[in-house]
Amino acid sequence: MTIFLHIGTEKTGTTYIQNFLRDNQSELLKQGFLYPRTPGEINHTKLTAYAQDDNTFDDLRSFLKTKQPQEVIHFRKAFEKEFFKELKRCPVGNIIFSGEHCSSRLLTHREISRLKDLLDQAGHDIKVIIYLRRQDQYLLSTYSTWVKSGATGKLELPSARRANARYDFAVLLDRWAEVFGTSNLLVRPYNKDCLVSGELLQDFAHCVGLKIGRQFVMPSEKNESLDAEVLEYLRNLNSYLPGILDEGGPGMRAILLKFLTKISSKNGLTMDQKTLKDFLQQFEESNQYVQEKYFDKENPAFFPMYKEDTSKVQQTHLGQDMISKISAELWLLAYQEIVSLRQQIQKLSK
Repeated sequence: MTIFLHIGTEKTGTTYIQNFLRDNQSELLKQGFLYPRTPGEINHTKLTAYAQDDNTFDDLRSFLKTKQPQEVIHFRKAFEKEFFKELKRCPVGNIIFSGEHCSSRLLTHREISRLKDLLDQAGHDIKVIIYLRRQDQYLLSTYSTWVKSGATGKLELPSARRANARYDFAVLLDRWAEVFGTSNLLVRPYNKDCLVSGELLQDFAHCVGLKIGRQFVMPSEKNESLDAEVLEYLRNLNSYLPGILDEGGPGMRAILLKFLTKISSKNGLTMDQKTLKDFLQQFEESNQYVQEKYFDKENPAFFPMYKEDTSKVQQTHLGQDMISKISAELWLLAYQEIVSLRQQIQKLSK
C-alpha cells in the first residue's frame, strides 16, 4: 500500500496529469488507485493550504476563506474530517495526490513535516514524485503563465532570493528528502529524451505502476503557450482587465485565452541568449549535485544541453498595426462564437 505524492514542479505538465487522473477515477479504482476529491476536484491545492504555516495568507488561503489564524485551525480540522472519511470509504491499495503548489509554496521543514504527518495517518508508505525542468525553460514558461493570470510586468530575471527559492533544485530536493527520505523521492527530468516512451503520462504511470489501456480517457493537449506578440498584447491588456483572482476574472480569462491561443503562432517569447545562458550557468554546480544524488550518474540526459532556440523572439514594443491586427482577429473569433451560439439556441427553441 503506497501513497504517491506528486508535487510538480510547476510548468512540467502537472495540469495534464491531473486532468488525466480526474477523468479516469473509475478506471484507476479498477487497478487499485484512488485519486481523492477532498483535497481538490482536479488540483489538490488544499494539501498545500493545510500544510502552510498559520500566518501564511496567500491566494490559496484566500480562496478557501481562511484569512485569520483561527480560521486556518478551523479549516484544518474540517479538512481532516472529510479527508479521512473519503479514504476510509474507498479502501484501495494505492492513493495518488497531485499538487504542484506543494513544491513551490511549502518552503520550510515545519510545513513539509505537517503534510507528512497528515499522510502518515493513512498508514501507507509514501513516495514523492517530482519532475524538474531546465531552469531557463522553466523561467520563460513561468512568465507566460503569470501574464495569462493578469501580470503586467515585463520579462526579467528573478532576484537572487527568488532564484534560490524557485530554481535551485538542490535546495528544493534536499528540503523534501530531509523529511521524506532520499530513497522515497522519485525525481524525473521533464525531458522527452528521458521520459518512458518519450511521453509524460506514460512516464508518470510507470512511476506509480499504472497500466494505461484503451479504456482510459486521454485529456486534451497540455497548456499551449502564446507567441511573443500575442503575449505582449495580453500583458498590456491586463492593466484594463480583472486578474485571475478578481470577481469574474477566471471565466473572462478562460474565454480570452481560448481566442488568443487560436491566433497565436509557434514563435514563443525568449530573452537575450547570453542572459539566459548565464542564468542557467549559475545553477551548474547545483544541477551537478542533483545529477549525482538523485539521478543515474551515467545518464547524461538529465537536462538537454543548452542551445539557442531560433524559433523564439525577444519581447518588443507592439506597433499600432500589430495591435489592430490582433484586436481584429479577436473580434472576428468572438463574432463567430456569438453566431454559433445563436444558431444553437435557435435549434433548441424549435
